Amino acid sequence: MIEFVHPRPSAARLATVRVLWHLRFRVPTVNNGYEDRDAGGEPEDLSKTCSSGPAHDCAIPRSSKEDAMSKVLIVYHSFTGKTKSLAEAAAEGARGTGAEVTLLEASAASVEDVVATDVLVVATPQTFGSLAGETKKFFERLWMGKDKLGSEIGFASIICHSQEPAATRELFTALPGYFGFATLQAPLLVSATEIEAGREPARALGSAVATPR
Repeated sequence: MIEFVHPRPSAARLATVRVLWHLRFRVPTVNNGYEDRDAGGEPEDLSKTCSSGPAHDCAIPRSSKEDAMSKVLIVYHSFTGKTKSLAEAAAEGARGTGAEVTLLEASAASVEDVVATDVLVVATPQTFGSLAGETKKFFERLWMGKDKLGSEIGFASIICHSQEPAATRELFTALPGYFGFATLQAPLLVSATEIEAGREPARALGSAVATPR
């Protein structure tokens, strides 16, 4: 168990953390609805506790702010427009909470864009069983400027796939740890043949990670 030393959050902030805790262990899929992970029960003190174990990333936004997150950056790459459609749906969901949303193609997104946000959502198609090239280049740019990134940035992702997405999902589960991001939700998996059906869970993801101030 990892403990963070910080002032006890307000009741409103604690309620947000409780929602995020349970969302973290629900893996959304278009084909199978929701797959519930074993969260091991809610921690006794959510204000101080982070999930433990190699498969469980921290579900608590590591922010010293009592107010909720309001700036959301959605970075996407799209070959045919399908992944862009999912990214736009996530943006709609985030804006619906009152958040300030920026939608950028991966080739145009910079380290400075990420530094300026509270939440980063990355949407990518899966090519050859892994990240699309432009998405990978975006993360490589982030790696070069990782010293500028703070641990208060929340992270979520959307994978548009035509083949088995397990390897890409595993990669996206691990990526936040390389940059010190706080995982807000497990990767959303959307089949490339079910984009319209996938827009609603993408919209829900955007709403879930963007809590208005």
